[in-house]
Formats: sequence, structure tokens, C-alpha cells
Amino acid sequence: MIQQYGPLLINDKPIVEHLFSVHYLQNANQLEFNDDTHSFWELIYVEDGELTLCVGNQQNRLTKGDIYIISPSIAHNIKKSRRNAYAAILSFSSDEPLLYGISGKTLTETEDTRELLGKIIVEIKSLFQPKSDDPKETQTRPVENPPFGSERKIVGHTEALVINLLNQYNDTSQIPGFRGTRDEDFLFLRMCRFIEQWYAMKLTIEYISGCFSVSPSTLKQLFAKKMGMGPIEYCIQCRIEQAKYLLRKGGLRISEVAFSTGFSSVYYFSRMFKQKTGMSPTEFLEQVRAEQKEDCP
Repeated sequence: MIQQYGPLLINDKPIVEHLFSVHYLQNANQLEFNDDTHSFWELIYVEDGELTLCVGNQQNRLTKGDIYIISPSIAHNIKKSRRNAYAAILSFSSDEPLLYGISGKTLTETEDTRELLGKIIVEIKSLFQPKSDDPKETQTRPVENPPFGSERKIVGHTEALVINLLNQYNDTSQIPGFRGTRDEDFLFLRMCRFIEQWYAMKLTIEYISGCFSVSPSTLKQLFAKKMGMGPIEYCIQCRIEQAKYLLRKGGLRISEVAFSTGFSSVYYFSRMFKQKTGMSPTEFLEQVRAEQKEDCP
């Protein structure tokens, strides 16, 4: 008699869905990456040396053993520095809402994460060609005849690393931003993604709640519980982040930046910009130019 077995009833949904790029930079301090924003997550690990990472209007000095996770749609760049740096950069997609709880802050490696990161770096070196000096290069170039299974190993190691960091830093019972059921978390994540994609539209409480078949009061309560702000305030925050990216990038007047990010007037844009950043758009531009001047040899 043949014994019949069914699959295990476990949650096998991947935390890391796709890898977009993996790089190991042996001279990361000499490469300058201009403002970048994209729809996936990015993890930066400094194996040795020092890096200056700018995220929005905040500068972060990352040293040996530091890990930093950048959430989607957040403008960021790496500045040149005099100290040598060895760094791994991983870009990946994920629908795991708990990642927001560990992004935007400097994390420190443990023995477990150091071992996983070491395995990832070994696989990067065996699977891909070194990163070129061109900061515009977006495609990771594979080597010819890579070792068998190396692609799956690097995905597996990356997912194990992310899970390890989530377990290390995310006590879901203690994080005000992520309390509630998993269904509630995923609904909230979808709402955030919707606002991040359509922030330049004239979004209203009624329109957003209608898109997700919830009442306006439920929408406001969910954002207050998860994020400590309302959905419209979050929309304005997304607009300001994009405005900072455009101002850093250059080529547009302040009025053009204001209207392209969904603000109805330059006055309202300037008022919100100063409220969120502590400086006017003109003052922000002056700071950017001063930083660029300092970076010039």
C-alpha cells in the first residue's frame, strides 16, 4: 500500500521575491552615486572602512559592520570620502511590511549576520563581474560559467539575512507602527504603495478609502495606528521626498518642482517643505550646492 502524503501546511511565501542587483565594491569610497530612487529595497553593508550615505536630507556615517536598509521610493546617494571602503549592496523586492520597521536606521552586524554576509560576498565574487566606475551602470554583469547553484544560494542567503535582521530588530509586540493582524499589515502596505505611486494626484480621504473598499474613518484609524499620521500627511511626505530628489538632481526651477510633485501653488509647496525639512526650498538648494562644492577636489 502506497502511503499518501500531502504538502506541509506552512507559510512558504518568500520574504525576498526578486534580486535586482548585487554588488561588492572594493573602492566604494571613491565612487560617487548621485541621488537615486527606485521601487525596490536596498541593503548596504560596510565590510570594512567608512561610507557616507545620504538618505533624503540626512547624512549617515557607516563604518565597519554597519548595515543600512533603504525603503522603496526614498532618494539616497553615496558621497566620496578619503577613507577606503569595502561594501556590499543588495537590491531586492519584498512585500514584507515589517521591513519598514528596520529601514532608515543604522543596524549592527552580529555573528550570525556576519556569517551570512560573508557567504553573500563570496557568492557575489564568484557569480558577478566587479562593479565598474560608472555610477549609471544599473545591470549586474554575470561571469561566464558561474558555479552550479550560485544564483539560488545568493537568493537564499539574502532571504536568510533579511529574516535574521527582522527577528533581531523587530519585536512586533513592541513596535507601534506594526501592530495588528497580518491581513491588516498587508492592507496598510498596499495603501502606502498606492500613495507612493500616485502622490502627485489630488488624493483625498474619500478617494483612497474608495479604492480599497474601506470607510474613511477606517483609513484614518489605520494610518494613525501604523504610522502616527494621516494618509494625506503621508502623501505630502512622499511629495517632499520626491521634491528633495528633484532639487538635488537639478535642472528644474522651484516652481516646476512644486507643480510636478502635486502641489497646487509654490507658496503651499514652500510652506510644507519648510515644515517637513526645517528649511525653505531655496535654503535646501544652497545647502546642496555647498555640499557639492565641498566634494569637488
